[in-house]
Amino acid sequence: MRTSPWCSAAVGFAILLAGTSIQAQSPMAPGTPPTLAVPPPVVPDSPAVHQTIPQDVMPHYVSDSPEEVGEGGASAGSFFAFGEALALKARRSAHNFAISDPTLNSSIDGSFQSMDWNWSFTYRLGAGYKLHDGWEADGVYTYVHAKDDRTVLAPAGGALYATLTNPSIDQVNSARASSNLDYDVIDLELAKRFDANDRLEIRLAGGARIASIQQKFNVAYDATPLGAGQVLVNSPISFDGIGIRVGGEGYWHILGGLRAYAKMYGSLVSGELRSSLRETINNGSQTTINVTEHTDRMIPVAEMGIGLAYITDHLQVKFGYEMTNWFNLIDSVDFVDGNSFGKTQRRQGDLSLEGLALQIGVMF
Repeated sequence: MRTSPWCSAAVGFAILLAGTSIQAQSPMAPGTPPTLAVPPPVVPDSPAVHQTIPQDVMPHYVSDSPEEVGEGGASAGSFFAFGEALALKARRSAHNFAISDPTLNSSIDGSFQSMDWNWSFTYRLGAGYKLHDGWEADGVYTYVHAKDDRTVLAPAGGALYATLTNPSIDQVNSARASSNLDYDVIDLELAKRFDANDRLEIRLAGGARIASIQQKFNVAYDATPLGAGQVLVNSPISFDGIGIRVGGEGYWHILGGLRAYAKMYGSLVSGELRSSLRETINNGSQTTINVTEHTDRMIPVAEMGIGLAYITDHLQVKFGYEMTNWFNLIDSVDFVDGNSFGKTQRRQGDLSLEGLALQIGVMF
């Protein structure tokens, strides 16, 4: 077959170009196959490799400290309970029932005869739950019972004057008095503990206070010289209320678990104050006074205490001195004008408690 001269020239030119391209590459040894360029393998453990893991497969961090984190990563806590042995002295104002005058003359001398409640050995109980982030909630119940009984005779050559009777019953031969206190208080609080510095721990608390305080005051006067026989006077006071209580405590680290502490709380308790005055003569056969009074009151309360404490992870022992004052809790009617029984005055004052407290508490 005949080939066109132009086709032969084109084929020759193509062969010439292919030969030129081959000569431009690096020479290879005869019989050596060509090598392809392959990138270096990725080493999984190499620090130069950065891997991105989706967030939905990232593991959740859980502390292995049982004191800080409980099951499922929730903050752990502990129950605690404590009991306190209290030796308290309760006092109240306007607690007199007679005047003992050593001389019978135209003047009134001598001293008031008043009730003096005995020292009470009683208790306080508390329980709550404490989180390890410093928050805690608890309830505390305090009970106090105090009483006193006294008998006073008219001094020889002198006189004994009754102070609780109506003005027509004045000079008496004797006075036999009894008084008691029943004190029930519940405190419910939420508190937060934190470290002010490396030696001082602060506890701030707030909550509710529920109170029921009952006082009885009875006196039997011998008014035979006045023709009234035995005069009986009954003057009780009671208060039931609920209010707000706030305050704090400070613990100063001394050595190891030994600490000095101080506390201060204040309350406003709103409730009903009830008082009455009943008087009978001739051994109760005739009533001369029988009045009652109910009023709504806001009673302020102040509490303070200092002492030493020994605290470990599961044990707390505290010993200190504390004081509590209920302002204006004593308020009852007093008849002072025999010509007009509508003209009255008030017996007013405070109720206070002070004494020693020994607390033993456990945490579990």
